[in-house]
Order: sequence, then structure tokens, then C-alpha cells
Amino acid sequence: MPTLKNECLKPAHDALSESSIVQLIKLKDPSGMDYLHTHYRAALYRLIVRIVKVDVMAEEVLQDVFVTIWQQIDRYDTYKGRLFTWMSKIAKNMAIDRLRSKDMRVWKHNSAEQADWQELAQLHSSSLRIDTLGIESLFTYLSDRQQKVMRFIYIKGYTQSETAESCHLPLGTVKTLVRSSLKTLRKILRTTEKEEIPS
Repeated sequence: MPTLKNECLKPAHDALSESSIVQLIKLKDPSGMDYLHTHYRAALYRLIVRIVKVDVMAEEVLQDVFVTIWQQIDRYDTYKGRLFTWMSKIAKNMAIDRLRSKDMRVWKHNSAEQADWQELAQLHSSSLRIDTLGIESLFTYLSDRQQKVMRFIYIKGYTQSETAESCHLPLGTVKTLVRSSLKTLRKILRTTEKEEIPS
């Protein structure tokens, strides 16, 4: 006598009913999750990435969503809506939670800081004069406090939090000093690029 599990294991071109998918997952049959991945992954990913706006974060949230579905399938009530509606609600809530999380705030901060350093590096490598002098020499254009903070971060590789602790400064002050320093250095590098280099 065919079992539900055997009945559900049909060729890929045959669509499974939602009740069959749910039963497979309740039985902890990996084929149920495989089916969800194949048929619902793209739609859930689009929903998540519209909220978090970051591909790598969306992928992480999506994996968490599938784990939650696997673990909480018994909470799904067929009388309260379709399976995709229930999964979409989980995905939306988890995406919003990630958007508000400390991890996302740290990621955004680090990404912005990295972009600033990348811009400086590109400007630095494109100028023969600055390449010869070294970017550290440009720190002489900064105030004493700016120089101290920038050397910790740029030369020693400290994070802003570590720099704040080492320099005995509030973190907000360090962030302000970094922003103002980067603004000054960008201006100097762009100006230097436009100057004619003596032969």
C-alpha cells in the first residue's frame, strides 16, 4: 500500500500539493525542503532583499527562514491561509528583525568606512607624487588629534572602537575625527592629482 511519503516523491515535473509538502516536512523528509527550495526560494529571496537591500544579508536571512519553516511547520494552520502566505510572513518578519539588528548596523558602518578607505587607496595609487611620498606623509595636513586617530586606524589597523579605547576618547569623537580626516585627505589627493608632476 503506497504511503504518503512515497506518493509525494513524484518526478520534478509533477507539482506537489501544499498538504503533501507540509506532511513531508512534518515527517522530517528532506525531499519536502528540497521542493520548497526549488519552487519557493526565488520568491522568498525577492521579498527579503527588498527589505534588507543587501544580497549577502538576504541570503543569510533566507537560510534562517528555511530552518524556521523546518522547525516550526507544526505551527502552520491550513485553515488560516496558504503555505506560501505563512512562509512569506516568516520571511518578512525575519528580514525586518535583521534590518533592525546590531549585525546590520555594524555591517553598514563597516561598509561605509571601507568605501572611504577604498576611495583613498584608489586616489593614492593613481598619483605618482603621493605614491612616492606615501600616504602617511599626508597626515601632516591633519590636526594632532586627527593624526593620532588615523595612525591607529590606517597604520595599526585598529577598529574605531579599539582606537577610542586606546586614545581614551569617546567613540563619537573618534568617528567625527575620522570623517573630518577623510574629507581633508580626499580634498588633498584630488588637488594633488590635478597638479603637474615635475619631470
